[in-house]
Amino acid sequence: MSEPAKILNWNDVLDFLKLHETIKITKNGKWEEYPESLKVKQAAQLLQIGKNQVYELCKCREDFPVVKFGRQYRISKTLLKDWLEQQAKGIV
Repeated sequence: MSEPAKILNWNDVLDFLKLHETIKITKNGKWEEYPESLKVKQAAQLLQIGKNQVYELCKCREDFPVVKFGRQYRISKTLLKDWLEQQAKGIV
């Protein structure tokens, strides 16, 4: 059985997020306007990354705040914000 694919340039992804700007306002609206339980597409919009990158996080990062229901993923908005802040502390 092969190991799951690893995210290669993770620091580049974090730099791209521009953490504080992303949390305050996204191009599709305010962080607060999204539901607590996010679909992959909504998480991608908040993080300003592609859906495929969110799927990679869901599958490969054990610390990513995701729950799988059948074939669907749900991401906690509150835990996602906490997770982002933890990731930002790691690159400073």
